[in-house]
Amino acid sequence: MKIAPILMLFIFFSCSAQKTKKKDILTIPNAPEIVYEVGSDEKMFEGAIKIKFAKNSKEGFEAETKYLEYKYGIINVDWKPFGSDFYKIKGKQYNFIHIQVFDKEDKTKEDFKTIYFDITDWFGKQ
Repeated sequence: MKIAPILMLFIFFSCSAQKTKKKDILTIPNAPEIVYEVGSDEKMFEGAIKIKFAKNSKEGFEAETKYLEYKYGIINVDWKPFGSDFYKIKGKQYNFIHIQVFDKEDKTKEDFKTIYFDITDWFGKQ
């Protein structure tokens, strides 16, 4: 009989520990056919931005650029890419894009960011 209360506590804490991470659904004007699923922390692969409805790699990579333009401004004016890395983690394919973001007031000031994209759905498709 002592096992029942312990078992109930275990079940209670197990269920309460399983929190799902909230993801926002975003569409942007310059890519109306694409849906972006944005995690709470897009700077980590667990919260990577998932690009949905890209038919192939070309559309997917274009959608990445459109998202970055939506978020950071005009490419090579407000920000510029300086590299990317591809990783396969836990069966999913990711593209980590490294960008340099310029201060809107003072273009000599800059910030470096890495944006994580989950490209599993479309990477490698023709």
